[in-house]
Amino acid sequence: MNQVKSMLNPVCSVIQSNHSVLSTSLVILIVFLELPIDRLLKSQIQVSLVNNLKNTLGIALKFIVPTLLLCLYFNGDVMNIALLSYIWAVHLKM
Repeated sequence: MNQVKSMLNPVCSVIQSNHSVLSTSLVILIVFLELPIDRLLKSQIQVSLVNNLKNTLGIALKFIVPTLLLCLYFNGDVMNIALLSYIWAVHLKM
């Protein structure tokens, strides 16, 4: 585990220094995805955003999210782990 931690140390330090930006971004994304915007506007804004994200980032998301989760775990950032896990499990099922 120490080898993985040392390999991810530069990425984890960047994530740690931008903790508040990450938290705010994840909360804004969750709020956007949970609001009934599609029903109110009678459009497919949310669905198309999620589908575009899945199609555009597809394989990259399968690498980025676990790496991000590992760095959050190493940094002890429980709140962002919960937020990211929620987004991944509920909205970005792949």
